[in-house]
Parts: sequence; C-alpha cells; structure tokens
Amino acid sequence: MTITSLKIAALILMTIDHIGTLVFPHVMWMGYLGRLSAPIFVFCVTEAMRNTSSQKKYLVKLFGFSLVTTFLFYITMLVNFCLTGQMSRIPLNVTGLLFQGALLIYIIEAVRQKKDKWQWFLLAYVFYQIIMNVLQQLILQANFGYEIWITGPISSIRTAGVLWIILFLVFYYSKQRTTENYIIYCIVVWLIGAFHIFARIGARLQFYGSKYGFKIASDIYQLVFGKFLGLNTMVIRGISLHDYQWLMVFSIIFIMFYNGKYGRGMKKLFYVYYPLHIIVLYFVGQYIAG
Repeated sequence: MTITSLKIAALILMTIDHIGTLVFPHVMWMGYLGRLSAPIFVFCVTEAMRNTSSQKKYLVKLFGFSLVTTFLFYITMLVNFCLTGQMSRIPLNVTGLLFQGALLIYIIEAVRQKKDKWQWFLLAYVFYQIIMNVLQQLILQANFGYEIWITGPISSIRTAGVLWIILFLVFYYSKQRTTENYIIYCIVVWLIGAFHIFARIGARLQFYGSKYGFKIASDIYQLVFGKFLGLNTMVIRGISLHDYQWLMVFSIIFIMFYNGKYGRGMKKLFYVYYPLHIIVLYFVGQYIAG
C-alpha cells in the first residue's frame, strides 16, 4: 500500500467512526472500525516529515490546517446555537495532535543535528508548551464551546496525549519495518488504548485515600497522570468491546503493507474532506436528535 492508499483507507474508517459518533452514537461497531484510523494518520504524518523537502513548511501547513479547521468547527457550533439555542459541541478534532507530533519531531531533529540556534529552538518550544497550557486553562474557565480550540491550534503535548506523541517518535525513528519495531508499535498503541488501567489505579487511590486519610496518594496520581500525562481518572470497565480503544492495535495490519511509496497525488484530499464531512455529519446528527 502507498501513502495515498493508506490515507484513503484511514479516511473510510474515520468516516464510519464519525457517522457513529455524530449520527448513530449507539451503534458501537462503527467505533470498532474507527479505532484503526488515527494511528494510520499518525504514521502518514511521520512519513511526510521524513520525506518532505521542508519540514518547516509542512509544519506551517499543519498549523494552518488546524487553525482553519477549528475555526470552521466553532462557527458551525455557533450557527447551531443560533438555530437551536443550545451549544452542542463537536467532540472531534485531531488537528492539534498531528501538529504537536510533527512539531516535536522537528525540534528533536534540530537539536540532534545541531542546527543554527538550536538552543533557541528548544527554549522557544518549552515556553510554547507553557503558554499553551496557560491559554488552555483560561479557555476552560471561559467555557461556551471554546474548549474545541484546545484540541486544535491551542494544543500542547499534554492535551495531545504523551503516549500519542511517543507513537509519533516510534514511527519516525523506526525507519526499518522489522518485527521488533512492529512489536514496539503494538505495545505503545495498546497502552494508548488501555489507559483505563491508569484510570482504574487512580480511582482506587482516590477511594482508599479518602477512606484511610491518605489523600496525598490521590493527589500524586492526579499530578503525574492527570496533569502531566493527560490521563483522565475515571472508572472504566476494563478491556472489552465496550471500551474498545485498544482495537487501535489492529491498524498494524494496514501499516505492515506499506511499500515505501507515496502513490498518486490527492495531497489536498484530507485537508478538505476532514472538516467538511464532520460539519455535514454534525448537522445531520443535530437534525435527527431534534
């Protein structure tokens, strides 16, 4: 499979998932298929970062895509608010994740290759992450649907998810498609899907902490896993077909068939299709919900 065919496969799987999320939220099998799409998109972005003639221009493109997409989503929610009087949120926006992963690769490569003023790149990146986290807190306090910007251009490593960022690095620095690299990939993706293990630990810490007066245990968990790693402390049922994030691991089937070629053009397909199909499905879902 070429990059183009991988993107098309991921787009189809993603569309099925979004139909389930926005139109038929109780049809779970659509979510099963949709879990495979995100890791494929992450893989395609890392391949683009490896093969592009200018990583800087590609980063600008990703940031612009995130900015425009998030703006369109917010306008869509405002239109719906004017029509219905309700701020119904769009719970879908991976643009910040794709940008954050590509940005970290760019910074690491700048440091590794000792590019001119690489120290300033690194310092600017640290300050950028701090500023984004401060803006995120202000946005969350403001409410009124602004939080969609947190998963878009005002994202950070924390909101993108540390394990997702690690997946970018695994793909980028695993140039050889070997069995060992596939195993590492499966482990990371499994951890992303099985974050409920950490959530269960957090729930237990909170329970026993409040019961026996060891609140500090719960506070430490919240600090490390909640604030730093961005993992929510929530009680989840365990690995099952009800908690199906772990199904992402099967995306390896598509990635293993990658032949190292880009394929035909269609470079702008994802950039146009992604926001457009979500907006259409959002209004369809709102209409059906009444």
